[in-house]
Amino acid sequence: MKPLIKTTLTLAIGLWTAAASHAISITPFTLTQWTGTNNRNMSASAIDAFLLTQGRNVNGTLTEVYKQNVGGSESGAFAGSYTTTFNSTPSDPADALIDYISGPSITGGEIYLYVKDGNHQPAFYIFDISSWNGTDNLSLTGFWPTNGAISHVTLLKTNTPPPPPAVPDSGSTVALLGLAFSSVSLLRRKFVR
Repeated sequence: MKPLIKTTLTLAIGLWTAAASHAISITPFTLTQWTGTNNRNMSASAIDAFLLTQGRNVNGTLTEVYKQNVGGSESGAFAGSYTTTFNSTPSDPADALIDYISGPSITGGEIYLYVKDGNHQPAFYIFDISSWNGTDNLSLTGFWPTNGAISHVTLLKTNTPPPPPAVPDSGSTVALLGLAFSSVSLLRRKFVR
């Protein structure tokens, strides 16, 4: 084999291996998942309520941060940072790749992936992907391979409210301290005489 072809082939294999190593594989058999039978598209608050019924107390309020519909548009605050490619068939995909492109990434707090089917059972899968670093690709494979397909994928994140601001002292502490010192001073005078 010519050295240039061999070097090019080695480089291509290396790049493919490096790209593949930065993907998290998610299947219907991945642990830390929940399924349900509700065929309606669930909002972030409905998913939050569903997880609560499953014994999962989400630490904060869930917010939809990225969503991609099959054959449709992307939405959410991070729509410019990610793109999703659906595979298998264009209209009935069993696989999808959520790819980080650039810009801000989804990190911190609790992160969930909601994979929805059109109208088959189970109607959806929810995965806890809180350990995801926000930039590794999410590779979804084997969803509804014989009956059904992915209709959309959604990433949700907890939106924990910031702590309440500290209440400034209105001077009452200083006034009470002054009153206490005055009382001690008066008592001292009374007993010293």
